[in-house]
Amino acid sequence: MDRLQLYFRRMRKLLLRRGRTRAEAEDLIQEAFLKMQEYCQKGGEVRKPENFLVRTVLRLAANAARDQHRELYSDKRVEDLTFILDTNPTPDEGFGWR
Repeated sequence: MDRLQLYFRRMRKLLLRRGRTRAEAEDLIQEAFLKMQEYCQKGGEVRKPENFLVRTVLRLAANAARDQHRELYSDKRVEDLTFILDTNPTPDEGFGWR
């Protein structure tokens, strides 16, 4: 088995255990490989490719999870929930009983 395939399989297994779907894992792994390629093209030296890739893919996964969390609680989402606002009068306004 090719070394890169071995890295790919190990990273995919790692991400699947952390709750990522297969498609998400493959996208993150591909992005990690691209980051390593960019790093090498800029003159960086990667002595331990597997360590570089695992560290990068875990950081990318953490960033993606953070982005999903922010999207869930963004102002845009809050606007979508305006229909559940309480329209009852406040205690100061009273209920109009007199």
